[in-house]
Amino acid sequence: MFSFLSNVAALLLIAVALLLFLLTGLALFLTGLSGGQKIGTLIGGALLILGSFIVWRFAQRGRQMSQLASEGILSQGIIEKKESFFIRKTKRYTLTYGYAAPDGRTLRHTSDVTYTLWSKLQVGDFVRILYLPHQPEVSALEQDVEKIRQQLHRGENQDVNAKNPS
Repeated sequence: MFSFLSNVAALLLIAVALLLFLLTGLALFLTGLSGGQKIGTLIGGALLILGSFIVWRFAQRGRQMSQLASEGILSQGIIEKKESFFIRKTKRYTLTYGYAAPDGRTLRHTSDVTYTLWSKLQVGDFVRILYLPHQPEVSALEQDVEKIRQQLHRGENQDVNAKNPS
């Protein structure tokens, strides 16, 4: 339960930050337009476009993960690359895996992973993945999709409990 609540809190924090980002962009854009300030209009417009893209991308990946949880085809990928790097003093870990699409193409995907998983796997190791049957370019590690399934299942249980209090 704590993990679910911390995920919800993190998503709310991201949503609030993006909303502030968009509102700042909108304020600068409108102030620039009304005051004839080209730089304010340009900066505000750029913030609005960037913020909108970020919101769209988060929503798109969320839909994809939900689809993978319900429709995903289980397959096997092979680790092709491991990377670790810093982003604002935080160490990040990624794995790039390749897998065969039904039409024979080799597709690749890079996933953010925990240090624990990153340290266990080596280039050449196999991983379990899921991909969408109608869009095999969309894939994720099985463990990431399983987390989404668990969260969706918890949400369904909470809806049932709300409708049928004991």
